[in-house]
Amino acid sequence: AQLTNYEAEELIGKQVVCVCSFAPIRIGDVKSEIRILGSDTDSGCILLTSLSKVKNGSKIF
Repeated sequence: AQLTNYEAEELIGKQVVCVCSFAPIRIGDVKSEIRILGSDTDSGCILLTSLSKVKNGSKIF
């Protein structure tokens, strides 16, 4: 993801909401198979997370 308002250290170990079932697309020179979900704000993209820790790979509905 092209997340310019986060440092790598802020994201390591965090759970974020992603979509894994979309067809792959190319973003620049990178093949993207996962879409990280976020909201566009005046201060940049804010990643979506859950209030509680969940099992990685859990379905979202």
